[in-house]
Amino acid sequence: MAMEPDKNVKLAADVLALLKRQAEVEGVSLDEAATAAVKIGLEEGRWRRVISAGAKYGRESGFTDDDVQGIIQGFRNEARGR
Repeated sequence: MAMEPDKNVKLAADVLALLKRQAEVEGVSLDEAATAAVKIGLEEGRWRRVISAGAKYGRESGFTDDDVQGIIQGFRNEARGR
């Protein structure tokens, strides 16, 4: 993995210790472990926003959980008929 020019980031001591342990366990450099952790964190944040938006849409639509199962089944049946 090609690294970009150095960027300084301050981490809490406990977070840095966890990151160092993770890098050691995985057998990678501290930079590689930090890059992977940041990417995972950003992706998880993106998924949380998607899920939150979906939940908001669901609440605003007025559908119940029971309605959702029927809607999903309807889409599946429609897709099979194509």
